[in-house]
Amino acid sequence: MPGSGKSFGLVNASDLRASWDAAQKKQAEDYLTDWHILGPFPAKVNGRDGLSLDTAVEAELTMRADGSVPPSTPAIPSTAATLRWRPARANRRGQVDLGKLLGKVEWGRRVWVCEIESSEACQTTLRCGSDDGIQIWLNGAIVHRNEVGRAYRPDSDVVTVRLRAGRNRILVKIDNYHGGWGFGVAISSTKNSD
Repeated sequence: MPGSGKSFGLVNASDLRASWDAAQKKQAEDYLTDWHILGPFPAKVNGRDGLSLDTAVEAELTMRADGSVPPSTPAIPSTAATLRWRPARANRRGQVDLGKLLGKVEWGRRVWVCEIESSEACQTTLRCGSDDGIQIWLNGAIVHRNEVGRAYRPDSDVVTVRLRAGRNRILVKIDNYHGGWGFGVAISSTKNSD
């Protein structure tokens, strides 16, 4: 049987495992871990409206030129309760598990999350995973939207973004269909300066 003519040396399993572990650790370091969450927001009674159903947070975001919706935003009334920003932390896979934080919420209810990240002006990669749909704003502009039904998997979506020098604000909207829900967002540590 013809071959390529190339030969490869033996692979040391310990070295291969160490290389894999180092790559996974490096990738996990990119995930944003500290968030403030607000939600869930109720959907219409007659069914879900996906990511297109606005909440009071969009109005607040539109009014501010800097893209901020700070955790000090006043409580926003909902049909069930008054919602307030509260801190949340991602797990070791980069996931903020909204099922654990907010409980079981079915069909079209939303949660907003806010994170502040600082960096030099550059172009970089934003990676995210979600359960289910996800929409992301960076400094007040929508940079990613994926209306999808799926389980959380890190790095399901990848988008190129531009960070400005200093403070950058990331806001994430999650749409849940049924079952678990959550998200994770990473900003690549590899950046291309302008």
